[in-house]
Amino acid sequence: MTQFIGVFRHEFNMSIRRKGLWIGNAIVIGLFVAAMLSPQKTGPDGSFSGNPPLQETGNMVYMFNMLILLVAGILSSDRLQRDYRLGIRELQSSTAIKPGVYLAGKYFGSVISTLVPFFVTVVFLGLYAVFSGRAPIEVLKWVLLAFITIAIPTFVFVVAFSLVCPLFLPVRVYQILFTGYWFWGNFLNEKVFPTISGTILNSSGIYSLQGFFNGTISRTGEPLHTPIEALLNITVLFICAAIVLYSGYQYIAWQNRKA
Repeated sequence: MTQFIGVFRHEFNMSIRRKGLWIGNAIVIGLFVAAMLSPQKTGPDGSFSGNPPLQETGNMVYMFNMLILLVAGILSSDRLQRDYRLGIRELQSSTAIKPGVYLAGKYFGSVISTLVPFFVTVVFLGLYAVFSGRAPIEVLKWVLLAFITIAIPTFVFVVAFSLVCPLFLPVRVYQILFTGYWFWGNFLNEKVFPTISGTILNSSGIYSLQGFFNGTISRTGEPLHTPIEALLNITVLFICAAIVLYSGYQYIAWQNRKA
């Protein structure tokens, strides 16, 4: 446990201090916040002024999730390769740190650090909605629920792939492929273009949005997903993340034995 905490703290501190993390999130968040709080031509001003607060909360978290996850995936993709490139991994492998502990510390440090700007943003917007009179205080509970069910499963999935896949191909190649996958695999209509976006492998959070929050954002205009489908989607995302991380663990262990 001590080793895990040490690796986790090091990774979290390194990641949370990256300028790219805050610049990338600031750009995405700034654009969305400006759109949310600006007056609407067809109705009341901004967010939390039209639909029920529960629905608005889900829509808000999902909307941020659409692009913040892209930033998180790209930024997480060099975290393991950086250690190999700088020779840090060779130094760590000479110590008593086991491959599983090393990978777990890097993984959770990356996941939590990339979630911090997102969490701060949605909590701030929830507080703004309450104190401006746009929503009841219960909206803070719904913000937390939306963050847990929409954001966390998708970050768990994306960061797992972004950490492990660059072990097998160049970082820049992965970042290009990941960007293409993100839009192809989550937002295209399968009736127009072959894609997995209409399956439970969709990792954008649309299943949780519609299943738990009756979200009004729809990818295809078809009936909303059910809570059972949302739970199945979350389960599949966690299982896929676990499989990928286990593959990464086996690869790192093999590299250590070969060294």
